[in-house]
Amino acid sequence: MPHGVHYLDRDHRSLLTTDDPFGWPGTPEAWQERYQYLLDAYHGENYSAQMIKDLQLFRALDDNGKIIAQTRRLYRDRIFLVEVAASALAIGEVVLTPVEGAPDADVEEARAIWQRSEMATQGTLWSKDAALYGDLYVEPVRMSSTRPYAVELVSHDARTVILEYDPILGRRISRAVITHAILGEVSVDMHGHPTESGAVDTYQRTLDARAISISRTRYSTQLDAQTAAEDAEGEAGAGEHGLSITPIAHGRFTPSPMEPEHSLPVTHGLDRPEGEINSLASQISAVGDRYGNPKLMIKGVKVGGGADLLNIGKILNLYGGSKDAMSNADARYLEPTLSGVSEIRAQMERLIDDVRSTFPEFLFSSSTANLSADALRLLATRYEVKYAAVRARIYGSIEKAIAMGVAMAQNRPYDPTRHPVRLSGPPLLPADVAALLDVITKARAAGLITMEDAVERVQRLDLADRDATPAEYMQRLQAPAAPPSRRAPLIEDGEE
Repeated sequence: MPHGVHYLDRDHRSLLTTDDPFGWPGTPEAWQERYQYLLDAYHGENYSAQMIKDLQLFRALDDNGKIIAQTRRLYRDRIFLVEVAASALAIGEVVLTPVEGAPDADVEEARAIWQRSEMATQGTLWSKDAALYGDLYVEPVRMSSTRPYAVELVSHDARTVILEYDPILGRRISRAVITHAILGEVSVDMHGHPTESGAVDTYQRTLDARAISISRTRYSTQLDAQTAAEDAEGEAGAGEHGLSITPIAHGRFTPSPMEPEHSLPVTHGLDRPEGEINSLASQISAVGDRYGNPKLMIKGVKVGGGADLLNIGKILNLYGGSKDAMSNADARYLEPTLSGVSEIRAQMERLIDDVRSTFPEFLFSSSTANLSADALRLLATRYEVKYAAVRARIYGSIEKAIAMGVAMAQNRPYDPTRHPVRLSGPPLLPADVAALLDVITKARAAGLITMEDAVERVQRLDLADRDATPAEYMQRLQAPAAPPSRRAPLIEDGEE
């Protein structure tokens, strides 16, 4: 059954109950709406009418007060930022390296958890969630009721999680409530058309330092075999977990001093200038639309019956009034002047340049084409410094989730000093592979790094199998080459 979050109110009204819609949300409901807004904006959905009004974005009204044009989401830098940030995190491309002194059983179980979690594909989605929402929630989940429980890592959508840290120190998660809306099976006819929507059931997990409790509210009229299997799978993870901490890890893209429960996304600081840019772009679009569809103005005369006023180029039968009045009559199309468009465009471009100068992610855009070599190096350094810190936070939370999963599989309390593996990602900037290989070779020859260190760095360059440990890969290199296979001689026609 597909999981999803269903909101009937897409006007983001919880964000509009304060003087500043883009300020820090003050309630769990406002945070859910904030996450929903971030997702809607990433998908390119337009501003709601209420948000346009409250943010004082561009609207054009006719004489009757009817809206004939309004701000649309035309500016795409938000999508660019999320994609670059997700590529930088590259969770699906990380290499697991055993921590020195970690028990072999722990390392083996950590790798098994990683493989069962299908991180090569799921990691891409986790990277995007962390960049888009600013918060990544990872839970080690028991998929079986018998040891070693077939533990897997599961990431929960930020819109579904309500997290509570301890109120004194704000360092440990005391409770987490995860609520999913699950859509039942949809009826489909023989032509592939949906004929009836499935019922929406509610599935909720409550985690604390002692146990995991699961509840489900069903609105489906019947339970099929798949649903029964999912229920059994869910119940397998319920009960006391024995970790002595709440079994969920929280990865924060950009932490805020406001509170530990929530973080800031890669697009933090973009909302207000993005609204202004979209407003200016929509004004230009509205002027262009009016220029291509001018309005007919008739003064001092009457129009003959049957005249099609909307048919440009048609001769109009104008009459009425005295000779003097007719001499002053006028009939023409009102066209807006385009002289102001260039000024609006220049203002918009200045604002875009100002915004992009504050985000090192635009190192990869055409906006840096005219920068000097020194400026490019500075921008590249800013980018690497930023994402080295982001990776440390996100990767650290996943390492903690893996360690909790290993402890869960071994039926023992979680030990923060017993993390079996560490995560390392590929180079943040496109690497000069030949130069890096030369450096690795020279460092190995000088005895500055071990052979395992050299193999690990080659794995990061995606030149060696990342699924194997450095030790396993070294064994492959040292294994004797298989003798070439001999082919049976071909039998020519006429031979037996």
